[in-house]
Amino acid sequence: MDETKKAEKITVEVTKTAAEPIIKYTRLQKERSTKDKETDIDIVYPPVEIAEILETAGTSAWHGRCLEIKTKAITGTYKIEKDEKDFLVNAFKEFDTIEEIFTKIAQDFENTGNCYLEIKKSGSRIKEIYVVEPETMLSVKGHKEFVQRVFTDERYPRYSTENNDGVSIYHIKQINTLSKYYGYPTWIFALECLRLDKSVKIFFSSFFENGAIPDLIVALEGADFAPDVKNRIADALKQTKGVVNSHKTLVLGLPFENAHLNIQTVSSPIAAMDFSKIGNPSRDEIIAAHGVPPRLLNIIPAGQLGGEGDGDSQLEMFYRITVDPEQILLMGKINKLLRDNGFSGSLEFVNPYRNKPIKTTDDDTKEWDL
Repeated sequence: MDETKKAEKITVEVTKTAAEPIIKYTRLQKERSTKDKETDIDIVYPPVEIAEILETAGTSAWHGRCLEIKTKAITGTYKIEKDEKDFLVNAFKEFDTIEEIFTKIAQDFENTGNCYLEIKKSGSRIKEIYVVEPETMLSVKGHKEFVQRVFTDERYPRYSTENNDGVSIYHIKQINTLSKYYGYPTWIFALECLRLDKSVKIFFSSFFENGAIPDLIVALEGADFAPDVKNRIADALKQTKGVVNSHKTLVLGLPFENAHLNIQTVSSPIAAMDFSKIGNPSRDEIIAAHGVPPRLLNIIPAGQLGGEGDGDSQLEMFYRITVDPEQILLMGKINKLLRDNGFSGSLEFVNPYRNKPIKTTDDDTKEWDL
């Protein structure tokens, strides 16, 4: 990539903007474009920044587990001809096995709705393939071209999707209603719940780090206590702490007639806050946006017995409705890449329910074209 003809240089200024809410008025958000003064190229910025999606989503264990389940379900079992497998392993220089390649592609796709592959050719044949981090890529308005950015003022190359003589970008994206240039994951409309979940955790963390206060204030009143008396009283109070001292009675003999201990309870606003009313609905919405059955996350919904039949039914619907469309999309894009390089394109991500008849409510069977 050191040859001038392989990369036309442009300058991209990266600015950090505030989080853009997407609930309720998603369609009002517009893709903004900025014309680069040096090259006169319109660069289209995503309506919701990919980097912000990754940063926000990294705070939820439920979200992370859903992504892991979907990625493994999509790429866990596959079929591919040996020559095509060898080609991919040799072309992807960053990975040692075909499983690593498929996992990385699926991870980027499920996390961000995008996977960018940098293709290096010799003539019309692919020689090397590299995975480009989705948050670094920007689209050029009106063209199948891209620029790459990082958080510096350096210049970075412009890529075409149809460059047979150097480096090009192969873009795998999840079609969506937010953007025609960028993919977005199917769970994108749970982003506000992830932001809320992140804010709650930051609140708890900040409370304990910055705002935590004692439960009790003990004031010595009615006399002028000598320092050694104060220390003995403090030591006696410290000895009452701990689980083994629960519900015991503390007797203190104060040395002055009018002396007494004034014990006051300090109330904290956080004690009255029920965060389960925020966390549980947020969890449920995140899981629903992913389309992952609760049983796969060890959650038994209220009113369900959690029997074997119920779990099998949820698993089948998960594979049919959530996993199969993703498998078909990724298979199609990877097989196109293989066919463009002279192979037949034999990759198949195996789905145990794809060709299996669906049972109807009366236990009859009916063939569905899924």
